[in-house]
Amino acid sequence: MNIIERISNVESFLNKQNTKNNAEFIEYAIINKKGIKSKIELENDLEKMKDQSRLLKVGIIGRVKAGKSSLLNALLFDGENILPKAATPMTAALTVMEYGEKIRAEIDFFTQQDIDNIESESKKYLNAFEQKKKENLMNYEKKAN
Repeated sequence: MNIIERISNVESFLNKQNTKNNAEFIEYAIINKKGIKSKIELENDLEKMKDQSRLLKVGIIGRVKAGKSSLLNALLFDGENILPKAATPMTAALTVMEYGEKIRAEIDFFTQQDIDNIESESKKYLNAFEQKKKENLMNYEKKAN
């Protein structure tokens, strides 16, 4: 018996019970409490999985200089240093890699306007951060006195 048949059986059983709020009970018991999807949701998910053009997206995150690029170079490029490595952070920008029949690289550079916008947003963030830090310090000092 596959998972969809099992879920269907559970739903049928719960629907036969003589409770006043079957729909709410089913939603609570199956979906909210256990994180189990309904039969229809599972069928829809399985249909989507059959789509051969879907992409698997994997994010590689970690602290600075943790070896993220080295790991990817080892896994994807037989240890060859395709992704940059250096004593200083090199890959602060988002890097997207996709499978292709032909080996190629596509690079999108920031325009001066992009850089100016990033700098402006950074200054706004730093100003808001400093303001919040001052407020918190003042509140802390008030509580300490």
